[in-house]
Amino acid sequence: MSKKLEKKKSIVLLIRAMKKTSNERKERIWKDLAERLSKPRRVLPAVNIAKINLLAAKNKGKLLVVPGKVLGKGELSKKVEVAALEFSASALAKINSNGKAMSLVELLNSKRKASEMVIVK
Repeated sequence: MSKKLEKKKSIVLLIRAMKKTSNERKERIWKDLAERLSKPRRVLPAVNIAKINLLAAKNKGKLLVVPGKVLGKGELSKKVEVAALEFSASALAKINSNGKAMSLVELLNSKRKASEMVIVK
């Protein structure tokens, strides 16, 4: 008989905080991120550095938000700010050498405006 897996407590608390922030600030992006994080882990996006590099060129000056994991495949030539649920070690090193990486909790506490962010799928 299979056992139902539950989400990590830290992710559940993050989802609650995002929903609360969405209601307080009247910004839909936080509710959207909370809904994406509520999905099963196997559905969460895994985004490579190469894709982040392309999106950084299109969205200059915006913070890229990944509701999943950032992986280290590819090269980063643009200065970029990325917030994600998780980072691989190589991705974290590449981003910090040419930009800034932060967790979703740090992003939530930073009081950034929704107009300064782009969700990466």
